[in-house]
Amino acid sequence: MSAFSTSSFDAARYAASRPTYPPILLNMVLHYHLRGKSDGEGKNKALDLGCGTGQVTQLLPNHFASVLGSDPSSVMIEQAKKQNIASNVTFVVSPAEDIATKVDPASIDLVVAGEAAHWFDHTRLWPALARILKPGGTVAYWGYSEPRITGHPELTPLIDEYCNSDRGLGPYWQEPGHKICDNLYRDIIFPASEE
Repeated sequence: MSAFSTSSFDAARYAASRPTYPPILLNMVLHYHLRGKSDGEGKNKALDLGCGTGQVTQLLPNHFASVLGSDPSSVMIEQAKKQNIASNVTFVVSPAEDIATKVDPASIDLVVAGEAAHWFDHTRLWPALARILKPGGTVAYWGYSEPRITGHPELTPLIDEYCNSDRGLGPYWQEPGHKICDNLYRDIIFPASEE
């Protein structure tokens, strides 16, 4: 994650070239989060961990009374503030693992992390989230990995070779983050759930 935190990192260029997420993704997360809740319940405060320049943060203001974006990089947070147009969004410079020092206990309804969870130290993060999440709160992670071509599984080895080998993009990825993403977050150990 160090490249994103340097003062010379071009957060504006990063924001301009970063893929966005389809509205149906947030709709699915919200549907899951709000299931079984009464009207208005669960919509007070959302937290976007590892928010970067705010791509996910900006999807949340119409659904929550307040939204907090958090990232360890001050360069990313400054760009997120520049891009923000919603009055109910604030940002804080903080590693995900330290978020409980910035947020009141049991105050967060929904925690999201879009293409960021692979950077977190989950042995420290889960206890922090347990402190700040309201009962019935939701944690939702998502990300992306190398492309797969439907109907053409024979291309997968070629894509993997290009994306991961020393002759392709392999040397340019930051690890272990890339491998965690490409393994679809299966390497993250999630806490036991009631469901």
